[in-house]
Amino acid sequence: MQDKLVDYLKYLADNELPKKLVIVGIPSTGKRLVNLSFDVATRVKFFKLGRVADEIILKMIRRGEAALNIVFDHKTDIARSANGSLNIAQFLCYHLAAREGIAETQHSTEIITNNLEIVISEIMSNELSLKFEDAVRCFASLDDYNERTCIELLKELARSSEGFISLKHLRDSRPEINQGINQFIANNYIKILHERCPESRKYLLYDEELCALIVDDPQLVFYLFNTPNDRLNTLAGKAPIN
Repeated sequence: MQDKLVDYLKYLADNELPKKLVIVGIPSTGKRLVNLSFDVATRVKFFKLGRVADEIILKMIRRGEAALNIVFDHKTDIARSANGSLNIAQFLCYHLAAREGIAETQHSTEIITNNLEIVISEIMSNELSLKFEDAVRCFASLDDYNERTCIELLKELARSSEGFISLKHLRDSRPEINQGINQFIANNYIKILHERCPESRKYLLYDEELCALIVDDPQLVFYLFNTPNDRLNTLAGKAPIN
């Protein structure tokens, strides 16, 4: 498929046709196309939909406030908790407003004063747990009872700015889990995960050529970021942490 895409891209360029090829995919996909054919390097542009600055999130929140005639009295806390994700900021604002019964534009300005920590706790224990807990439990328990490499991989995904981690690079930066990463690759743990929990195919991906893990849902990143290690340890049925 990649070869066909590269050939088509060169065909468009060589014949000066007024067409563009747009590919939406996981991080580093475009670089692999360039590697297949160096000729296309100057004909490709990359657009990253990564994390944004808090000010952009605050700007979005203010637009929502104006539309509903409400005011969140903790906008900066919402932006901080969203950790650069517009999707998560919308998600939090929706739940904060819904908790106050706000479903349409208000006749007079309403101040939303909900405790953000309580709302996050409710979202984590209800909505996001129902959506992700089984897949996270399966992933965290892929290695042995006393091993925690898979838990560390989940936390690395939560900290990643693009929801993308290269296992090859991680072996160099974190030698203490080098052996566990080698096991993950050699035993094809991601295939086991997808067999045990088919739903995980929708948001936990693996690129065999790059040896890279990818999260394709910002809500999963939020869930992992807000789930402490001891909770992951308990979910996976691991040996107690000393």
